[in-house]
Amino acid sequence: MKKMYLRAAALIVGLMLLCAPVSAEIRKGDSGENVAELQRMLLELGFLEDEPDGSYGQKTEAAVKLFQTYCGLKADGRASDDLVAMVFDLYATAFGVMEGDGLSDAELKEKYPASCSFQSKDTWSAVYCWRHLDQGYLSSLIYRPGAPAKLERVLTKRGCEMWMRAMSVMFAEWEASLPAEERNVVTDRRASFESVAEELLGDRMDDSSEASLLNAYVYLEEYGIELCRELYGE
Repeated sequence: MKKMYLRAAALIVGLMLLCAPVSAEIRKGDSGENVAELQRMLLELGFLEDEPDGSYGQKTEAAVKLFQTYCGLKADGRASDDLVAMVFDLYATAFGVMEGDGLSDAELKEKYPASCSFQSKDTWSAVYCWRHLDQGYLSSLIYRPGAPAKLERVLTKRGCEMWMRAMSVMFAEWEASLPAEERNVVTDRRASFESVAEELLGDRMDDSSEASLLNAYVYLEEYGIELCRELYGE
């Protein structure tokens, strides 16, 4: 855990350096720590294959173009401040460096729905409540076309972890809201869910099959949304 936070701190410092006024844009031919930090993030997200060397060459430019295409941007290979911030945002989301938009619970409750719900099961369009906005944002990245296999896997694994954590919280709150003599209903349902989740996930969090992991994520996402609606829906 400590290593992750140190890594996050290093990336934040790197981002600050990248976004400094003296380095408004990084492009082919540039070199230095700014370039190395960008390369590290692109490598861990699957857009770059070579280890960072701090030199913005042809392969780094190609990686930036892939990232731009993934984001629906003009693929010019130039890393502006805004683009670097987008790379960092994707990295932070994928690896859990930062979550949330900085608003308080009260502000989130005013701005977003009381519970998650489906607009249309046919088109798999979901509305996320204030509790699960991070899952909603991550879900939009998972289903975005053009993701490298490494990124798809990292995002999907992160999504499974987030929904499992959310479900644990929801079951605990549900159990706490009931009289002691009625809690066995929640206990049984939770045990049933965890049994299915374990069977679905198993060692898929560590194996190489993106498809099987995605199937597990879809199940967790659907179950989480339905449980949220059931517990918090108006």
